[in-house]
Amino acid sequence: MDASASALKISWAKAIGASGDEVWYSTSEKGIYKKIKSTTGISYVHTKLTAGKTYYYKVRSYKTQSDGNKKYSGYATIVPRALMAVPGSVKLANSSATSLKVSWSKVSGATGYEIYRETSQSGSYTKAATVSILTFTDKSLKSGKTYYYKIKSTQKTTDKTYKSSYSGIGKATTKVDYYIGNKNSGILHLIKNNYGVFR
Repeated sequence: MDASASALKISWAKAIGASGDEVWYSTSEKGIYKKIKSTTGISYVHTKLTAGKTYYYKVRSYKTQSDGNKKYSGYATIVPRALMAVPGSVKLANSSATSLKVSWSKVSGATGYEIYRETSQSGSYTKAATVSILTFTDKSLKSGKTYYYKIKSTQKTTDKTYKSSYSGIGKATTKVDYYIGNKNSGILHLIKNNYGVFR
């Protein structure tokens, strides 16, 4: 089963001699199942789903008889999947002239988080890190520059990694180092990040 921002793709093995299959789902393991698709294929993409909610699926095969009626197999259960929720409350703090600290809220079921960074809000974001905690300190940045961040939650299983859609965008500007002194004398002092620490 594959997952995207608002959809789950389920797949199954084709029964020998079957004319097709029916896909049923529920939001509760022991709840009422609804038929969502009759298909001759071996996969189905269930769309317009809600992030953070678990969906349960089962499939049964059928063979169309000569009189037009269908003969059904028993149901095969597919492992349930939760659509990954988007991390919320993305916050940034300008730790220094060359680093920013990014934090976000926990997502239930997530085993990790991907942090994406850009210098333009509408630019092409690149992955800066993957972590298993709720903070990340981005280092080796440029002084006095604004950076934009967004986060994805991930859930790693034995065979796949499922990801949420992007979080909202957070932004912050790194601090600026100021120098004071007489340029002509060659004597300059660095005021480190506005803290008044000299060297």
